[in-house]
Amino acid sequence: MYGWKYEALSPAAKQATGERWNRWYAGWNWLTDPEFKGLEHVPESGPVLFVGNHSLMAFADAVLMLRELYRSKGIVCRSLGLHAHFIVHPGGGAVK
Repeated sequence: MYGWKYEALSPAAKQATGERWNRWYAGWNWLTDPEFKGLEHVPESGPVLFVGNHSLMAFADAVLMLRELYRSKGIVCRSLGLHAHFIVHPGGGAVK
């Protein structure tokens, strides 16, 4: 893939990222009081792909899922996306 390179997080970077999520989203977790079901089906090790949809509430649901995966399983998720989706022209708008 164009410009894509995977680099595993070091244990220190993984912990720092997870703890940062834990702090940032604690208030949202408290406000919404989410219930997570099926965490027992998430493997303890090895690669896992979590696929989300592009729903209106994805910004709210995703951060709660990221926080809970770190808290309960020690998993720090990393996002994948085609770089073309994130290219923005300096004058505004996407580059075609």
